[in-house]
Amino acid sequence: MSANPFLDATAAQMLAAVATRFPDREALVATDRRISYADMVREAQRFARALLALGVGKGDNVALWLPNRPAWLFAQYGAAMIGAVVVALNPRYRAHELAYILSIRACSRPSSSASPTRSSTRPRWPT
Repeated sequence: MSANPFLDATAAQMLAAVATRFPDREALVATDRRISYADMVREAQRFARALLALGVGKGDNVALWLPNRPAWLFAQYGAAMIGAVVVALNPRYRAHELAYILSIRACSRPSSSASPTRSSTRPRWPT
C-alpha cells in the first residue's frame, strides 16, 4: 500500500492537486451552475487575491457571512490559500447574535459577499 500523498497537505494544496489532475471534471453542481475543478481553483485564487489586497494575511481570522452556495467554498479555499482562518457565520444570525460572535472572535475582515470590499478603516474586533 502506498503512502497517502495528502497526509501533510493543506486544503488548498489538495484542491490544487485534484484540479491539476482533473481540471475539467465537476467539482460542484449547484442549482444554477456546474463548476469544474479548474474553475473552483480560479475563483478561490480570485478571492485570495482580494483578501490580500485588503491586507488579510496568514493567521488572520476572516468572518464569512454567506449562504450555502458555491461562493462560500470559493471564500473558504481562498482564505486557505493565504493561510487565513475562516470564522463561519450563519446567514440567519440576527444582529445581536453577530455582535456577540464577533466580540469573542478576533476577525480581521468580515465578509458578506463573494467579493470582499475594503472598509475605510480596518475593523478591530475585541478578543
